[in-house]
Parts: sequence; C-alpha cells; structure tokens
Amino acid sequence: MDIFYIICIAIITLTLFSGFYGRNGFTLVKWNKELFNNYIHNSLNLIPFKTIMEYIMPPNNLLSRIVIVNILGNIFACMPFGFFLPLLFEKQNKFKVFILTMMIIVLIIELLQFVTLSGSCDIDDLILNVLGAVTMYLILRVKKIKNVVQNIFFLF
Repeated sequence: MDIFYIICIAIITLTLFSGFYGRNGFTLVKWNKELFNNYIHNSLNLIPFKTIMEYIMPPNNLLSRIVIVNILGNIFACMPFGFFLPLLFEKQNKFKVFILTMMIIVLIIELLQFVTLSGSCDIDDLILNVLGAVTMYLILRVKKIKNVVQNIFFLF
C-alpha cells in the first residue's frame, strides 16, 4: 500500500509541479486573462488523437525525445494503477469499474492541470494514460502471469 501512495505522489508531482516537464505548479495566484488565453492556445487539446498524430506524422522523428517522453511516458505513467487498483480494491477487478475509475483519475489530473494552468490539458493524455493502465490490467489477467504475481505477493 505504501508503494501505491508513493506512486500517486510521484504522478501528482510530475503532472503538476515538475519544472523538468514544463510544469509550473499552481498558478491560481498569478492567473490573468493573457496567461489564460496563452494556455488555451498552446496547452489545451480537446480533439482526440490530435497531439498523437502531430507527434507521429512527418516531419517529426518517431524516435525523437519529445515523442518518446510524451507518448510512452503517458502510457507508462498510469500502468502501476493497472497493478495496484485491482490488488487493493476488490471492485477494481471488474473491467468496466476499472476503466471508469481510471478515466476519472486521469480526468481529475487533466482538469487540475487546466485549472492551475500547469502542464497541458490534453485528451490524448487521457487516452494514453488509460491505455497504459488497461494494458497492465490485461497483462496481469493472463493466467501464468497472474499466478506468478500472486505467488510473489503471498511470500511477503
């Protein structure tokens, strides 16, 4: 359970406060019309797959750092939820409940980024984050993998 809390704190830190990823923390105090308009123009995307397509279509290099960090980073960021939520909460073992929970979690993060003008609020982030969590969730449903994970955790 402690590892799950650490992962949650890390995700919140990376999505709202990490200067390395262009986050500036909460800007509610510095909020003004010009800053808001700039954010809407440069950091808000409500069109599904727009950002993803911009990254993967020429002339962008599919192996460029920005593509790898954004696409793979968003996929991997929420993968731990696919492991921990079903393990910690019985209801999360139902696929529909899990997907809904993940969509709500990621939507809250994206809305926090929008309200605080930190990072970007992008529907593609929601798609990639949920995809990553669902991928891990499904991998852990493979019988052999599930047995290995259960055996490891029964030892602790």
